[in-house]
Amino acid sequence: MAGEPSDGRRMALTAGLAAWVLAFVYSFVAGVEEGAGFRIFAGWQAIAGVVAVAVFGLGRAWPKASAVRRMSGFPLGVAALQALVLAGLAWL
Repeated sequence: MAGEPSDGRRMALTAGLAAWVLAFVYSFVAGVEEGAGFRIFAGWQAIAGVVAVAVFGLGRAWPKASAVRRMSGFPLGVAALQALVLAGLAWL
């Protein structure tokens, strides 16, 4: 299809999404298992946030109205919502 990125870029986006899911889910597991709680959770969420920015950048290569481009913004949206919740909790 015209305007579609290369297979290498598609593979990088797939790997980035997989890395984001792994870091995001592991943050909950590690926060409970390690006993350090919030510090471990926040560290893994920071890693997931960095990966979310990379996934967002990779997704910009697809056409504007494509589902892939919209889905690449999902991890960044989750990270932004989480940052807002944490900022709100800190403000209380």
